[in-house]
Amino acid sequence: MKLKKLFLYLLCIIVSIYSYAQTPTLIFNSGFEPNLSKSPVTLNTEDIIGKDVSFSSKNDWVTDLNQHPNVGYFTFQYDDAADTCRNMRFVKDPKNSNNNVLQFWAKYPSVAEGKSRVQASMYKNTDLKNIFYSVKMFLPGEFNNYKKIKKQIDWMTIMEFWNEPNWLGDKYPFRVSVNIRKMSKNVDSLRLRAYGQIYDEVVGKWLYVWDTTNMSYVLPVGKWTNLEVHIIEGNKSTGRFNIKATTNGQTSTIFDVKNFTYHPLDNAPDGFSHLNPFKMYTSSDVVDSMRVRKSLLNILWDDFIIYKDKPLVLSVNDEDYSNKGFVYFNPIEKKLTLLEDSKPNQNKIISIYDLQGKLLLENNLNKNYVDLEYFKNGLYVYRIIDDDNSLLTGKFKIE
Repeated sequence: MKLKKLFLYLLCIIVSIYSYAQTPTLIFNSGFEPNLSKSPVTLNTEDIIGKDVSFSSKNDWVTDLNQHPNVGYFTFQYDDAADTCRNMRFVKDPKNSNNNVLQFWAKYPSVAEGKSRVQASMYKNTDLKNIFYSVKMFLPGEFNNYKKIKKQIDWMTIMEFWNEPNWLGDKYPFRVSVNIRKMSKNVDSLRLRAYGQIYDEVVGKWLYVWDTTNMSYVLPVGKWTNLEVHIIEGNKSTGRFNIKATTNGQTSTIFDVKNFTYHPLDNAPDGFSHLNPFKMYTSSDVVDSMRVRKSLLNILWDDFIIYKDKPLVLSVNDEDYSNKGFVYFNPIEKKLTLLEDSKPNQNKIISIYDLQGKLLLENNLNKNYVDLEYFKNGLYVYRIIDDDNSLLTGKFKIE
């Protein structure tokens, strides 16, 4: 009976690890379809109004998004001289003329700021500590001229998450930024970079807490890429930032960061009060260089869907599935070999689960390996209980 209770307890642990024990809530979704329109808010901000009938619910830009209890307000920001220098507009999908999409474009940088910003701003939010959203991004052919700019470009921000911002006098500003990096002047030069930073008022600079660039994933030009973004408020152990990218049906995990997603000195973080789920923010010389090449700097967006408290779903490419040293899966013999102790121990028990927490195998370890000949390709979790109830845990992949 005690053993059964122990395994039920472990099952609960597994479920909680992968779902964070939260109930997902759809906040809003839209595909930027033709029944929507732009509405001015200030001289350099606009809103979208209307109901997007391409989605059946949570599709009204005013009542479902701007008036959502967790959302302060949602606008689009352009800095100065928006209509002539930079803006957002509805355009036809270059791959499907029956589909409307949103275009961010910039012809001239801001004179006052010396940079160029077009961004969606979801600001003054409350109690948003676990955010998941997906949005489709299309880098048009003009980005082939962007690649020809004769320098490395590290600043082309496409999304940003603030916990809290630095412009409202908060004591502990923190942000996570995602940028397109142009690594060199060649056809496969575009990469994605993500970093977490704190703002130091004394030196007036953003300082890095963590910083990572995915060098293996090449950001495509002329193809729609669906970005799935998941950010969870937490410390070095519990914070999570995960992005998956899907192009032509192929999904890659771009980032799976386990680190602070709030200021490390903040003892009472209260969620992502400000976020830019999609944006195009870069330096003036990038915009000028594109214009000299007779190209308009622009990014297309489609199918924006945002949730709160959605469980984090890991994927086949996540680093989290690699072995951590307790076991080794031999793909030829389809055996899981125990590395931490080669001596058989009848009192050790191994359990193997799928990612939904279903128990697939439970054995006493009278040998130092487990035969998995009949297991299908996929991702699995193992738990090993010793005779003193100590626990070893990890993941492995069969492919």
